[in-house]
Amino acid sequence: MEDRLPHASVVCAARHFAAAHESACSETVMDWVAPCAECPRLKSCHMDWMKVAKPLFNAAGIYPKVDRPSSEAGALQLVHAICGKREVTTT
Repeated sequence: MEDRLPHASVVCAARHFAAAHESACSETVMDWVAPCAECPRLKSCHMDWMKVAKPLFNAAGIYPKVDRPSSEAGALQLVHAICGKREVTTT
């Protein structure tokens, strides 16, 4: 029997993934709070995204790392790959 993910976890992830995709395509900084602003579950989850997303992370075996180094060029390459752009420009 396959375990099902809680609906709240799936909806939360989808809202944030959609916002991240829009942010990447517009090359703007991701506003992680914005997807929560109009969410009907806001009063019950209290924006505790780690608790809500934990079943999703556990099912995937993928966990966020807060100490991961970032690279501007690497981030831009990812943005361009997601949005279908071919050239990477840095300042």
